[in-house]
Amino acid sequence: MNNGAAVFGFGIGLTTILSLIVVIYLNRHVRNLLTDLCGTQERADFWRAFSNVVLFLLPLLFVLDFRPDNDVWVWNLTAELKRGLLGLGLTVVALGIVIGSFIPRRRATSPL
Repeated sequence: MNNGAAVFGFGIGLTTILSLIVVIYLNRHVRNLLTDLCGTQERADFWRAFSNVVLFLLPLLFVLDFRPDNDVWVWNLTAELKRGLLGLGLTVVALGIVIGSFIPRRRATSPL
């Protein structure tokens, strides 16, 4: 494995680890906030899972923009993986938009 492939592998691995750390760190806070905002635990659980997937996928899409100089097979693999993750990410976001559009909006109540 030459330098380009090693940098690519290291970038993917480090991004994956950092994304997982952020998802784990934010998980409890997002759960509490979403439970309050959504009104039910089931709704909050869906949006928490949705948030976790988006927080994990988007950084990987950006790191896949790396283009190794001499590793044609690595670049081909990167391009294919990037397209797959982009399709998956767009599908998840579209799902969130569709489901979110069906959630009834609460009117803000005045504490007075």
